[in-house]
Amino acid sequence: MQKLRGDSHESDAQKTERECGAVTLARQRVRHGMQSALKSTEIEVMHTVIAAWRTSLCTRRTVGSLQAALFAEEADRASALRAQRSECDVLLLQAEARHRIALQKLRSELAEAQAKQKEASAAERLALQAAVRAESIGWPSLDMPDTEEGTARENLPP
Repeated sequence: MQKLRGDSHESDAQKTERECGAVTLARQRVRHGMQSALKSTEIEVMHTVIAAWRTSLCTRRTVGSLQAALFAEEADRASALRAQRSECDVLLLQAEARHRIALQKLRSELAEAQAKQKEASAAERLALQAAVRAESIGWPSLDMPDTEEGTARENLPP
């Protein structure tokens, strides 16, 4: 029986060794599984980071091209506004020149009319003064207006 016990004792030792080997093997398997899981997770994370980086680069390029297009459009608008402004300035200068010419023409016409009016007024004043002098002396006026019958001098008594 001792042999049986010894055999059983041996078998317990063998079982313990087997169990230790199995535990070690299980630990190695778990460690290997964890390492492979970490590697696959790292690879997935790395792929995600690379995809995000590529997306960021694409977005930057797109933003850059949109900004360039925006700046070009703003430059075109600014040049169009400058051209329109210069065209409006030219039209304004032309209109001002026309108005200046018209104003000068009106002023000259007014000056001519005033001069004619002054001349007529002076002639009338002189005629009235001569008439007043002639009446005060008793002579008929020599500057009488023309009538249908002839001039005023022709109608004077002899």
